[in-house]
Amino acid sequence: MRTYDLVIVSMLGALAAIFQITHGVLGIPTGFGMTVDLVAVPVLLAFFLFGLEHSLWVLLIASLVITVIAPDSWLGASMKFSATLPMLTLPALYLISKGSKAAFFFFCVISLIIGLAVIMLSGSVGLLVKPVFAGLPLEHLALGLAPILSIAFLSLVILALWKPAAKKISPKPLSKPAIAIAVLLAALAVRALVATISNYYYAGPIFFGMPPEKLMQLAPWFAIAGWNALQGILEFGIAWTLAYPFGFAKRYGKWRDG
Repeated sequence: MRTYDLVIVSMLGALAAIFQITHGVLGIPTGFGMTVDLVAVPVLLAFFLFGLEHSLWVLLIASLVITVIAPDSWLGASMKFSATLPMLTLPALYLISKGSKAAFFFFCVISLIIGLAVIMLSGSVGLLVKPVFAGLPLEHLALGLAPILSIAFLSLVILALWKPAAKKISPKPLSKPAIAIAVLLAALAVRALVATISNYYYAGPIFFGMPPEKLMQLAPWFAIAGWNALQGILEFGIAWTLAYPFGFAKRYGKWRDG
Protein backbone atom coordinates (compact mmCIF):
# COMPACT_ATOMS: atom_id res chain seq x y z
CA MET A 1 0.00 0.00 0.00
CA ARG A 2 1.35 3.44 -0.97
CA THR A 3 2.21 6.17 1.54
CA TYR A 4 -0.78 8.23 0.35
CA ASP A 5 -3.08 5.30 0.94
CA LEU A 6 -1.63 4.67 4.40
CA VAL A 7 -2.26 8.30 5.33
CA ILE A 8 -5.87 8.15 4.10
CA VAL A 9 -6.58 4.88 5.89
CA SER A 10 -4.97 6.19 9.09
CA MET A 11 -6.97 9.43 9.01
CA LEU A 12 -10.29 7.72 8.43
CA GLY A 13 -9.41 5.06 11.00
CA ALA A 14 -8.66 7.83 13.52
CA LEU A 15 -12.04 9.43 12.74
CA ALA A 16 -13.75 6.09 13.37
CA ALA A 17 -11.89 5.92 16.69
CA ILE A 18 -13.17 9.37 17.64
CA PHE A 19 -16.74 8.30 16.87
CA GLN A 20 -16.22 5.19 19.01
CA ILE A 21 -14.89 7.23 21.94
CA THR A 22 -17.84 9.64 21.72
CA HIS A 23 -20.56 7.12 20.88
CA GLY A 24 -21.84 7.30 24.46
CA VAL A 25 -22.86 10.87 23.63
CA LEU A 26 -23.63 10.58 19.92
CA GLY A 27 -24.98 7.02 19.97
CA ILE A 28 -28.41 5.56 20.64
CA PRO A 29 -28.44 2.45 22.89
CA THR A 30 -30.83 -0.25 21.69
CA GLY A 31 -31.18 -2.31 24.85
CA PHE A 32 -29.65 -5.55 23.54
CA GLY A 33 -25.98 -4.53 23.55
CA MET A 34 -25.92 -2.64 20.26
CA THR A 35 -25.50 1.13 20.03
CA VAL A 36 -26.50 2.99 16.87
CA ASP A 37 -23.49 5.21 16.25
CA LEU A 38 -21.30 6.83 13.58
CA VAL A 39 -18.28 4.53 13.85
CA ALA A 40 -18.77 2.94 10.42
CA VAL A 41 -19.37 6.24 8.58
CA PRO A 42 -15.62 6.67 7.84
CA VAL A 43 -15.55 3.04 6.70
CA LEU A 44 -18.31 3.64 4.14
CA LEU A 45 -16.76 6.96 3.15
CA ALA A 46 -13.48 5.15 2.48
CA PHE A 47 -15.37 2.80 0.16
CA PHE A 48 -17.06 5.59 -1.81
CA LEU A 49 -13.82 7.55 -2.15
CA PHE A 50 -11.16 4.86 -2.55
CA GLY A 51 -12.67 1.41 -2.94
CA LEU A 52 -13.19 -1.88 -1.14
CA GLU A 53 -9.68 -2.66 0.07
CA HIS A 54 -9.22 0.75 1.71
CA SER A 55 -12.58 0.49 3.45
CA LEU A 56 -11.73 -2.95 4.83
CA TRP A 57 -8.51 -1.57 6.34
CA VAL A 58 -10.45 1.27 7.98
CA LEU A 59 -12.97 -1.26 9.30
CA LEU A 60 -10.13 -3.33 10.73
CA ILE A 61 -8.70 -0.27 12.51
CA ALA A 62 -12.15 0.61 13.89
CA SER A 63 -12.58 -2.96 15.14
CA LEU A 64 -9.20 -2.89 16.89
CA VAL A 65 -10.13 0.41 18.55
CA ILE A 66 -13.41 -1.08 19.77
CA THR A 67 -11.51 -4.08 21.15
CA VAL A 68 -9.17 -1.84 23.14
CA ILE A 69 -11.49 0.87 24.49
CA ALA A 70 -15.08 -0.41 24.40
CA PRO A 71 -16.67 -2.16 27.43
CA ASP A 72 -17.75 -5.07 25.21
CA SER A 73 -14.18 -5.31 23.82
CA TRP A 74 -13.58 -8.09 21.26
CA LEU A 75 -17.22 -9.15 21.35
CA GLY A 76 -18.47 -5.74 20.25
CA ALA A 77 -15.66 -5.48 17.72
CA SER A 78 -16.57 -8.80 16.09
CA MET A 79 -20.23 -7.78 15.87
CA LYS A 80 -19.42 -4.37 14.39
CA PHE A 81 -17.01 -5.96 11.92
CA SER A 82 -19.46 -8.62 10.72
CA ALA A 83 -22.44 -6.24 10.57
CA THR A 84 -20.48 -3.71 8.50
CA LEU A 85 -19.04 -6.19 6.00
CA PRO A 86 -22.27 -6.53 3.96
CA MET A 87 -22.44 -2.71 3.70
CA LEU A 88 -19.14 -2.86 1.80
CA THR A 89 -19.18 -6.14 -0.08
CA LEU A 90 -22.66 -5.79 -1.60
CA PRO A 91 -21.90 -2.36 -3.20
CA ALA A 92 -18.52 -3.76 -4.30
CA LEU A 93 -20.25 -6.72 -5.92
CA TYR A 94 -22.57 -4.39 -7.81
CA LEU A 95 -19.65 -2.32 -9.12
CA ILE A 96 -17.80 -5.46 -10.18
CA SER A 97 -20.87 -6.33 -12.25
CA LYS A 98 -20.25 -3.10 -14.25
CA GLY A 99 -23.64 -1.55 -13.46
CA SER A 100 -25.57 -2.40 -16.65
CA LYS A 101 -29.28 -3.30 -16.52
CA ALA A 102 -28.50 -6.95 -17.12
CA ALA A 103 -25.73 -6.78 -14.55
CA PHE A 104 -28.10 -5.18 -12.05
CA PHE A 105 -30.51 -8.11 -12.43
CA PHE A 106 -27.55 -10.45 -11.98
CA PHE A 107 -26.55 -8.51 -8.87
CA CYS A 108 -30.04 -8.89 -7.38
CA VAL A 109 -29.94 -12.64 -7.99
CA ILE A 110 -26.45 -12.96 -6.52
CA SER A 111 -27.49 -10.90 -3.48
CA LEU A 112 -30.34 -13.31 -2.85
CA ILE A 113 -27.95 -16.23 -3.25
CA ILE A 114 -25.54 -14.63 -0.76
CA GLY A 115 -28.35 -14.27 1.76
CA LEU A 116 -29.32 -17.91 1.29
CA ALA A 117 -25.66 -18.93 1.41
CA VAL A 118 -25.25 -17.22 4.78
CA ILE A 119 -28.18 -19.23 6.13
CA MET A 120 -27.02 -22.51 4.58
CA LEU A 121 -23.38 -22.08 5.57
CA SER A 122 -24.47 -21.09 9.04
CA GLY A 123 -26.49 -24.24 9.42
CA SER A 124 -23.77 -26.45 7.95
CA VAL A 125 -20.99 -24.98 10.08
CA GLY A 126 -23.23 -25.15 13.12
CA LEU A 127 -23.93 -28.86 12.58
CA LEU A 128 -20.23 -29.61 12.05
CA VAL A 129 -18.89 -27.63 14.99
CA LYS A 130 -21.69 -27.94 17.53
CA PRO A 131 -20.61 -31.43 18.71
CA VAL A 132 -17.33 -29.86 19.87
CA PHE A 133 -19.29 -27.64 22.27
CA ALA A 134 -21.83 -30.31 23.27
CA GLY A 135 -22.57 -30.23 26.97
CA LEU A 136 -20.82 -26.90 27.48
CA PRO A 137 -22.70 -23.78 28.65
CA LEU A 138 -22.37 -22.25 25.16
CA GLU A 139 -22.90 -25.28 22.97
CA HIS A 140 -24.96 -23.10 20.61
CA LEU A 141 -21.92 -20.84 20.05
CA ALA A 142 -21.09 -22.58 16.76
CA LEU A 143 -24.43 -21.56 15.26
CA GLY A 144 -23.85 -17.97 16.33
CA LEU A 145 -20.34 -17.80 14.89
CA ALA A 146 -21.33 -19.45 11.61
CA PRO A 147 -22.91 -16.38 9.92
CA ILE A 148 -19.92 -14.26 10.93
CA LEU A 149 -17.52 -16.77 9.42
CA SER A 150 -19.74 -17.09 6.35
CA ILE A 151 -19.91 -13.37 5.59
CA ALA A 152 -16.17 -13.02 6.26
CA PHE A 153 -15.44 -15.81 3.78
CA LEU A 154 -17.77 -14.33 1.17
CA SER A 155 -16.12 -10.93 1.68
CA LEU A 156 -12.70 -12.45 0.98
CA VAL A 157 -14.08 -13.96 -2.23
CA ILE A 158 -15.46 -10.60 -3.35
CA LEU A 159 -12.17 -8.89 -2.46
CA ALA A 160 -10.33 -11.46 -4.58
CA LEU A 161 -12.61 -10.55 -7.50
CA TRP A 162 -12.22 -6.85 -6.76
CA LYS A 163 -8.44 -6.51 -6.77
CA PRO A 164 -7.75 -7.63 -10.37
CA ALA A 165 -10.53 -5.37 -11.68
CA ALA A 166 -9.96 -2.38 -9.36
CA LYS A 167 -8.37 -0.13 -12.00
CA LYS A 168 -11.33 -0.61 -14.34
CA ILE A 169 -14.04 -0.10 -11.70
CA SER A 170 -15.78 3.26 -11.39
CA PRO A 171 -17.89 4.30 -8.38
CA LYS A 172 -20.03 6.51 -10.63
CA PRO A 173 -23.07 4.14 -10.78
CA LEU A 174 -23.47 4.46 -7.00
CA SER A 175 -23.87 8.22 -7.31
CA LYS A 176 -27.36 7.61 -8.72
CA PRO A 177 -29.87 7.62 -5.82
CA ALA A 178 -32.02 4.80 -7.24
CA ILE A 179 -29.03 2.50 -7.65
CA ALA A 180 -27.64 3.44 -4.23
CA ILE A 181 -30.98 2.66 -2.55
CA ALA A 182 -31.30 -0.70 -4.31
CA VAL A 183 -27.77 -1.69 -3.33
CA LEU A 184 -28.39 -0.48 0.23
CA LEU A 185 -31.52 -2.63 0.54
CA ALA A 186 -29.60 -5.72 -0.57
CA ALA A 187 -26.85 -4.97 1.94
CA LEU A 188 -29.37 -4.42 4.74
CA ALA A 189 -31.06 -7.75 4.03
CA VAL A 190 -27.78 -9.66 4.35
CA ARG A 191 -26.81 -7.61 7.40
CA ALA A 192 -30.12 -8.46 9.10
CA LEU A 193 -29.52 -12.19 8.64
CA VAL A 194 -25.99 -12.04 10.02
CA ALA A 195 -26.86 -9.75 12.93
CA THR A 196 -29.98 -11.62 14.03
CA ILE A 197 -28.43 -15.09 14.11
CA SER A 198 -25.17 -13.94 15.70
CA ASN A 199 -26.96 -11.85 18.34
CA TYR A 200 -29.15 -14.76 19.45
CA TYR A 201 -26.51 -17.48 19.46
CA TYR A 202 -23.19 -15.69 19.95
CA ALA A 203 -23.11 -12.12 21.29
CA GLY A 204 -26.27 -12.23 23.40
CA PRO A 205 -25.50 -15.39 25.41
CA ILE A 206 -21.94 -14.20 26.10
CA PHE A 207 -22.82 -10.57 26.91
CA PHE A 208 -26.00 -11.16 28.90
CA GLY A 209 -25.46 -14.76 30.02
CA MET A 210 -28.89 -15.75 28.72
CA PRO A 211 -29.90 -18.64 26.45
CA PRO A 212 -31.14 -17.81 22.93
CA GLU A 213 -34.73 -18.65 23.84
CA LYS A 214 -34.76 -15.98 26.55
CA LEU A 215 -33.09 -13.45 24.27
CA MET A 216 -35.73 -14.03 21.59
CA GLN A 217 -38.40 -13.08 24.10
CA LEU A 218 -36.61 -9.94 25.21
CA ALA A 219 -35.49 -8.81 21.74
CA PRO A 220 -37.66 -10.08 18.86
CA TRP A 221 -35.91 -10.68 15.53
CA PHE A 222 -37.62 -7.67 13.94
CA ALA A 223 -36.18 -5.41 16.65
CA ILE A 224 -32.64 -6.59 15.95
CA ALA A 225 -33.17 -6.37 12.19
CA GLY A 226 -34.84 -2.96 12.53
CA TRP A 227 -32.08 -1.40 14.61
CA ASN A 228 -29.47 -2.79 12.25
CA ALA A 229 -31.40 -1.36 9.32
CA LEU A 230 -31.45 2.05 11.00
CA GLN A 231 -27.70 1.78 11.67
CA GLY A 232 -27.00 0.77 8.07
CA ILE A 233 -29.17 3.53 6.59
CA LEU A 234 -27.54 6.13 8.85
CA GLU A 235 -23.93 5.23 8.07
CA PHE A 236 -24.53 4.57 4.38
CA GLY A 237 -26.65 7.71 3.98
CA ILE A 238 -24.16 10.06 5.67
CA ALA A 239 -21.18 8.63 3.78
CA TRP A 240 -23.05 8.68 0.45
CA THR A 241 -24.19 12.27 1.01
CA LEU A 242 -20.64 13.40 1.77
CA ALA A 243 -19.24 11.50 -1.20
CA TYR A 244 -21.69 12.62 -3.89
CA PRO A 245 -24.05 15.54 -3.10
CA PHE A 246 -21.26 17.24 -1.10
CA GLY A 247 -18.70 16.38 -3.79
CA PHE A 248 -16.06 14.59 -1.69
CA ALA A 249 -15.75 11.82 -4.30
CA LYS A 250 -15.00 14.32 -7.05
CA ARG A 251 -12.56 16.42 -5.02
CA TYR A 252 -10.79 13.80 -2.92
CA GLY A 253 -11.70 10.38 -4.26
CA LYS A 254 -9.11 8.33 -6.06
CA TRP A 255 -9.78 4.69 -6.73
CA ARG A 256 -6.70 2.54 -6.69
CA ASP A 257 -5.79 -1.10 -7.01
CA GLY A 258 -4.39 -1.28 -3.48
